[in-house]
Amino acid sequence: MIFITFEKSVRREKNMTCKEIRAESREILGGKIFGNPWLKAVLFVFIIGTISGAGSSITYKIKNGNALALWMIPVGLLAIAVGIVVSGILKGCLAGYFIKLKRTGDVKLTDAIDSIKGHVGEYIVLDLLMTLKLFLWALIPIAGVFIVVVKSFAYGMAVYIKQDHPEYSASECIAESCKIMDGYKWKMFCLGLSFIGWAFLGVLCLGVGAFWVEAHIDTATIVVYDKINGRTAA
Repeated sequence: MIFITFEKSVRREKNMTCKEIRAESREILGGKIFGNPWLKAVLFVFIIGTISGAGSSITYKIKNGNALALWMIPVGLLAIAVGIVVSGILKGCLAGYFIKLKRTGDVKLTDAIDSIKGHVGEYIVLDLLMTLKLFLWALIPIAGVFIVVVKSFAYGMAVYIKQDHPEYSASECIAESCKIMDGYKWKMFCLGLSFIGWAFLGVLCLGVGAFWVEAHIDTATIVVYDKINGRTAA
């Protein structure tokens, strides 16, 4: 299979610091945690989190229900299947929302749904393929855990690549993500650690603050993605 790659002239900014990335992320969000852009992002994250959390809760209850009830088996399998489908759709919507927020500064909740129209099944397949790959890596004794962490960062941009290149197959998105994340996996790991202080504040706010932190992290991820690809215009 021939993998389509980004232009060779792409500018890579490996010297960008986590502080600079977070600062640009806050600027995109309007700079004020209670400002309209940030609150809209928080609302979107809340909706996505609620839907995802509800699905996970139902699946957990079914899987841990009465083990003697045979009717629970097909119901449980159905719940897992629905969870897989929902996961792919939600991740696609999340990527679409924050990409438009970063690049235009003007985004509506409906834009997230519009971003995956005509390609819903492809986002489901992409998420399923990434999950399957990570599961297989996890089967490797001892080293599997570490490999999964590394591969998670390597696959991390696949859904954003799908947004920019809807014609790419799931395998092409993953392969391209691995390519552009070469040399950036450690940067993304450090970026995640740099949000520990924000996460702590989120916990102090009775957990509600976690939605503000998640919006901040998702925006920062898009900042990195666009910088890797040399896209500087908002």
